[in-house]
Amino acid sequence: MAIAFVACLLYSSSAAPGASQEELAARRARLRAVFLLNFARYTTFPEEAFEEDDSPLIITVVGEARLWPYLRALALKEKVNERAIVVQSLPYPEAAAEDADEEALEKARQEREAFIGALRRSHVVYVPTADAHHAPLVLESVRGADVLTVGGAGDFVEAGGMLEMRRRYERMTFAANLIAIRATRLRVSSKLLQLAEWVKEED
Repeated sequence: MAIAFVACLLYSSSAAPGASQEELAARRARLRAVFLLNFARYTTFPEEAFEEDDSPLIITVVGEARLWPYLRALALKEKVNERAIVVQSLPYPEAAAEDADEEALEKARQEREAFIGALRRSHVVYVPTADAHHAPLVLESVRGADVLTVGGAGDFVEAGGMLEMRRRYERMTFAANLIAIRATRLRVSSKLLQLAEWVKEED
């Protein structure tokens, strides 16, 4: 999908007159799925991020996100830099109760470790708008890993995320955090970054 198509989406996402709230929500979810896939397409990952030459690109959606079915549908027919795309949904680990016994504490610890491991094995991690309060947990989990972090909104970039989708009325755009990106071996295309409405370059 050409970068020009992304630019077109940025300025032509207004809804048809008379569209219902359900139709608007579906349109926004589809658009977010397209944006997420394009973010991956215009990011260069280090070779070490893949076990084999034909290993798939893994996109992890944390929590529940409306874009999930649309992203899955795109992944079935699209590729990113000749790699197949695997989309997975990852629930948040449950915290143990204050009065939990040793067995429950151990189970919670194992779930948290599995959660962190799944995130760090991903190439792209998406945090939906509704789960913005979980962003610190996700970002801390992938600290130091070559994982592209994308948020639905909620000051994700300010929290340390790399890319953040933003909606201006019915126009979709995004912000970028070059500090977070440059802290990894990821290389996000300058052509993509030129389309960002705001780029964080210093603290």
